[in-house]
Amino acid sequence: VWNHAKENSMLGKNSPQNPVKNIFIEKPSQSAASKFNKLEFTDRFAKLAKKEESLIFGKKVLSIMLRTTPHYIDPRTNRPLTDPNYVMECAIESVRNKIDDYDSVLVVTQIQPFIDRFVQEFGSKCIFTDRQRLKTDADWKGGRSDAHYKMTDKEYELEYQNVLLDVLLASKTDHILGSTSNMFMGALIMNPNITFGSIEKLSDFGGA
Repeated sequence: VWNHAKENSMLGKNSPQNPVKNIFIEKPSQSAASKFNKLEFTDRFAKLAKKEESLIFGKKVLSIMLRTTPHYIDPRTNRPLTDPNYVMECAIESVRNKIDDYDSVLVVTQIQPFIDRFVQEFGSKCIFTDRQRLKTDADWKGGRSDAHYKMTDKEYELEYQNVLLDVLLASKTDHILGSTSNMFMGALIMNPNITFGSIEKLSDFGGA
């Protein structure tokens, strides 16, 4: 995957139109998930994962996985959303409906303003990993067709490392909320026993 990403980066290329009109998430079976349960970590990555897992240790944790606003394609207009406040409020409403049953909410996103809004709403119940995030409504830099910058191999490596850490940590919580996202699906594959649900008002949205 890493070699393919480096050799086939979409930086500077036009992103193809998303052919998916509807997405139906079906919980993977134990047998299906076992095909993917073959991860072996380096010592360095294992230490990073263990350190982040301490955030949720001994707690009943609800995860929410959020992408950049233009990632969400409104099925009524077939266009990307443009209002990050709408995405944040949809997510907050879904978490608010469930948070009383959990000790904490883990916010999985690379977007610092989303983190800030959740802290404002949920205070000490909000937990998140300690890493540098993007200050604007943008998430993963690698492979985005609208990028006007170049990434070094080290930046790519760090970004893909953080993707795996985010998905792994979310998969070890008690319940995940999300919308259209390969990271969301990845967490469900890593842990077929986890319960999950949609961000209600984004449940029928496609992904860019």
